[in-house]
Amino acid sequence: MEFDLIGLGPQIHVGSAPPPKRFVIQNDWHKPKGGYWTSSFIDDTCDWIRWTQAEQWRHNEFDTGKGFLMSIAPDARIINIDSFEDLTKLLEVYPVPGDRFGTILRDIDFVSMKRDGYAGLHLTREGQWRTRHTRPSLYGWDCESTVFLCNVFLNVRSVKIEESRVYNKESNSYQTMFQVKT
Repeated sequence: MEFDLIGLGPQIHVGSAPPPKRFVIQNDWHKPKGGYWTSSFIDDTCDWIRWTQAEQWRHNEFDTGKGFLMSIAPDARIINIDSFEDLTKLLEVYPVPGDRFGTILRDIDFVSMKRDGYAGLHLTREGQWRTRHTRPSLYGWDCESTVFLCNVFLNVRSVKIEESRVYNKESNSYQTMFQVKT
């Protein structure tokens, strides 16, 4: 079966861990253990940072003030999920045998995806909304992001993620904002 593959622009990983040289992937629900997570770097930010600000959700990785900006090898095979149909097609080929959640939250077999030469799985902003409350679902992939199953990173460089507090007149409160300094 043919999948919609995507070439990605610059990616950012929020956190202090650079991309690993070697990946040990394990299936675990619909997010793999051992994957490396990024979000597309557009206009000096990314959906991951925007989502955490909008939800006022703090992740320990922000406390480090570090991130990594990188490009992706042009020949990297990354499956693109932009619709519910893309997700169901993926699960026809890569379901985890004995899936414990049935049709609600299907487990994706990331180990087999990696074995078959796929470098990662990208969920678009539209795909996130189109698969959020469906059966099966990618609920919990809260924003546009990519999970990588192997190292296909080029030009990796460290960046600083600065935190500031901005006063919001409408809500009469301060908001925490994060900005990437390249």
